[in-house]
Parts: sequence; structure tokens; C-alpha cells
Amino acid sequence: MSVVDAAGDHSVGSGRRRKAVAAVMLLIGLIMVIVPALDLVEDYTSGGGQVSLDKFGRMLLEAKDPMGVRKLAIDIVTRPQSSLDGVWVDIVMVNRSLVIGADQLYYVRGDLREGECIEGTLTADNPVNFYVMDEGNFTKYRAGLSFYYYVIGSAKSVLSFSPDWCAPDSGTYYVVVEPVEGGSRVSLRLHVQSRGLARGVPSSITSTEEWAIWAVNAWVSTNINYIRDPNFELVQRPNETLKLGAGDCDDIAVLTSSLLEASGIKTAFALVDTDGDGKADHVSVLALYPDGGKEFLDWEERIIREVGVIRQLEKAGKELDDLSIMWITYNNQSWLVVDPLFQVSPVTVGMIEHTPYKIVRVVGGG
Repeated sequence: MSVVDAAGDHSVGSGRRRKAVAAVMLLIGLIMVIVPALDLVEDYTSGGGQVSLDKFGRMLLEAKDPMGVRKLAIDIVTRPQSSLDGVWVDIVMVNRSLVIGADQLYYVRGDLREGECIEGTLTADNPVNFYVMDEGNFTKYRAGLSFYYYVIGSAKSVLSFSPDWCAPDSGTYYVVVEPVEGGSRVSLRLHVQSRGLARGVPSSITSTEEWAIWAVNAWVSTNINYIRDPNFELVQRPNETLKLGAGDCDDIAVLTSSLLEASGIKTAFALVDTDGDGKADHVSVLALYPDGGKEFLDWEERIIREVGVIRQLEKAGKELDDLSIMWITYNNQSWLVVDPLFQVSPVTVGMIEHTPYKIVRVVGGG
């Protein structure tokens, strides 16, 4: 894992890999400029035109008046199943290799909640059958009676199965592997995936400000889509963005900021140059976090493990040791970059690999 401090003061790496961050620090190392908020809009362009002077005033006003999204913020922070709505939570069910004899079978028993799904891979050197069935039908199967199965597949080399089968009801289910002819060497990797159903996230995590930042970011990332403004400049109120389920970067930043503020996290806006012309063309959110990026990164790794969303990283081509976070020092305080549109995965805060990504101004946060 690595930490990027945009102030250029230090960098910290942990885990098996330590990344060189000097280039990133050089890119964004001169952003600690404290100037009046109304002077900041002159460098921000959107849709090829100049943004009106009162735009960021309206954005700040909307974001600093979070009562309209207070209930949603409470749900996101206090109810993990809300913050993970739309995120596939992954629980490892089994990961092993074994030899199944000609007259043997191998099965995995698991308790699934309604709507939870099974995903995985099965590798066999001789043909095998693969079933998924509930407990009553497994009993019939073992007794040699007619039985009903939900899923069947056959494999000699590799069988991959996606979460296209989900438990119709909460209960006990069995995954069964049986040889077709003769024995077989089998490698089986199974995951249970739950969409919006977190399993037992401890209160020692959900009661923290780290969780509030992580959960709000995960919820916005998976529930709000990007859409360009119409042919005129528009700043949506948070409730409007929620109702539409979409907005441009300004709208998503306002909603994210508002949800964080409603959760007790102080925020500001970052104006970002993403195309290298020296002018801001994007808006993201800064979340005040006095302990700095390294401390948050340790918490984020713990959250990802506890919640069970490591597979979300894998789908983005990342591992836990690849985690990094972008943060800045502004007004002598540490701020995390929260950018649902540019982060590499819904489950990572401030892990931004797009280049350039240079913060040229900060609005608010005073």
C-alpha cells in the first residue's frame, strides 16, 4: 500500500510493495494556496465556457445545508446494508484442491440469505457434474431419490460460473461435485456474493469517522451515475441528484459533500485539472481527516477486509497491497480526496490513477 501526500511533505508505504510517489507529489505539490473563495472561480471552466461567479457560492450553500439528506446519511453510516447497496459483498465459501474418488462426491454446505449469489471456478482433470440444491433436495439426492436442483454444470477442464443464480429464499444450500466416470482431481473456488447485504460489520468500525467517509463514498460510487449538464450551466440540489440518480461532477460533488457534512465530516471542494492545460475542468470533494492519509489507509484496509469487498479490488486489477490514497494539507489540516468519478474502485477512497490530476484551487474549508 502507499500514501500520497499532495503537500509534498512525506510519503508512506506499507505492505509488500512501496510505491515511488515523487512524480505525483511534484505534480500536485504546489496547491497549498489560501485565497478567498470568490477568487477561485476564475480558473474553473466547464463545457468550454466561463463559470458564473455565484456558481460555487451556490454549491457551498447546498453542500453546507445537509438536512435534506440527513436521513439518507444516517442510513448509510449506521446501516451497512444501505451503504453497500449496489456493492457486491464477497464472502469466501471455499478455496481448495482435492481428489474425488470414483464412488465419492464432494459437497459444500452454506447458509445463504435471500438474494445472495454463488460465483466461482471449478477445474477438473476428468469429467464431473456440479449441482446447487437446497437442503431438502440434498437429502433426497443422498438417498438416491428424485431431486430438484437449481444449477447444474459439467466440467473436464475449467468451469466458471457468475452470480447468475441467487438464493430464492434464506436457508441452507449445498454445492455438490460428483465424478461422471472414474475419479478426478478437482480445484474449487467458491464465493458467496451479497448485493447490499453486509454481514456483521462490527460497531467498532461503523461508529468511526473513517467508516462514514468510506461508506458515503461507496454509496455514491455505486448509486449515482454521471451525466453531462444540458446546454446550460446547472447545479442540482442534493435531493434533485438523488431523485434523478445522476448528475455531472458538480452535482455529484455537492451530493457527496452534503452527505459527508450530514455525517459530521467537514468538507471543501477541490478544483482539478485533468487534461494538463492548467485550468480546472473537474470538481471533487475534500474530507477533513486530521490523522492524515496513512492512518486512513490502515482503516480502509481493515474495512475492506471486514466488509468482504476484496473482489471489488480484484475486478479493478488491484490487491490490498496496491491500495493508495491522495490527500493534501490545506489550512494546516489534512484533507482526503473523495472523488467517486475518478477513483479506481467503488471501495477505495482517494485511489486515483488518472494523470494528470492536479488540484489547482480549493473552495471552502475555512
